[in-house]
Amino acid sequence: MLASKWRQVRVAKPLLFWQSSTDASRYEVFIDDARVGEIPATPVPVMSFAPDSPLKPGSHRWFVKAIDSKGAASTSDRFEFTVTDSTNWPAWAIGQA
Repeated sequence: MLASKWRQVRVAKPLLFWQSSTDASRYEVFIDDARVGEIPATPVPVMSFAPDSPLKPGSHRWFVKAIDSKGAASTSDRFEFTVTDSTNWPAWAIGQA
């Protein structure tokens, strides 16, 4: 479901994106093993999410759970990235469709 390409970012609120799952009705997004968001599935090939709160500089892990209409979940691999400095940099995307 996911593929991560970038490992270092200079933003505190990176845009995470992944390939959609045809069976998903919603997605739960996790950063550092904490659920940080839930979004409904839409009929697009790529889904995305940006955290509401800035991340601290350092290493972080993220993954997504795709949940179908019956409640069955499929969890992606975990991907790591490092926030190196978030001062005055534009938004950046992490992932690969």
